[in-house]
Amino acid sequence: MYKVQRRDIDVIGHMHNLHYLDLAYEALPDEIYDKRPFDNIRVMYKKEIKFGEMVRCKYSKENDRNIVVIESEDGKILHAIIEIW
Repeated sequence: MYKVQRRDIDVIGHMHNLHYLDLAYEALPDEIYDKRPFDNIRVMYKKEIKFGEMVRCKYSKENDRNIVVIESEDGKILHAIIEIW
């Protein structure tokens, strides 16, 4: 779980794009994270994240792609899907 901080927010009140990637990197297992830099990253934004919200990240691996899903604390809102390979 992560509570969105003031430092994460851009000028229009949403989480800054780079912070989505920061969250995804934190969700990666150490053996995957240690292989940086990655050749490809795709971020699919679904619903903006705002200051004070609690989010959680779920990691999975499909074929050669590492996938991190960022969702609301209760799992009802999908905020982003990040593919890293």
